[in-house]
Amino acid sequence: METETGLQPGPFDSETIWREALFSCLQKAQRRICLFDRDLAGCGIETLATAELMQKFLAESRYNEAHWLIHDSDYFLRRCPRLIKLLETFGHGFKIKVTAPHDQRAEDCFLFADKAYSVRRFHVDQPRGVYSENPADVAVLQQKFARMWQEATDLSGWQRLMV
Repeated sequence: METETGLQPGPFDSETIWREALFSCLQKAQRRICLFDRDLAGCGIETLATAELMQKFLAESRYNEAHWLIHDSDYFLRRCPRLIKLLETFGHGFKIKVTAPHDQRAEDCFLFADKAYSVRRFHVDQPRGVYSENPADVAVLQQKFARMWQEATDLSGWQRLMV
């Protein structure tokens, strides 16, 4: 099945397709988005288009959820003001956690939406990966994400002081 951008499920080996696949999954999300990345620096998730898409997704229903796991929060805290604004506005549905030290060995990165769409890079430093619309692929990522999420700590340092 081809997406609106012409992207088809299957392997990829470029940064451009990685970002297109991420955006495609975000566009298709109906209820839940889960993202795992080292620091968000290489995925283009901080762009205006992505922030607008996330805002639309979170505003559509109070039951919509976006859960993101990162190893290092420095890039997010310094370079993602649009996403920080979304955390402030949609804190009930948008959560970011930092992985536990023993999970920081994980070197892949992925995003899945609902139980149907996923994109995964096999190694964060390589553009190779796979875009999938197979629920079985999502289930594998969901298991890994759930285990890491349970042991992760809440992101700190992003709240503004309202004095």
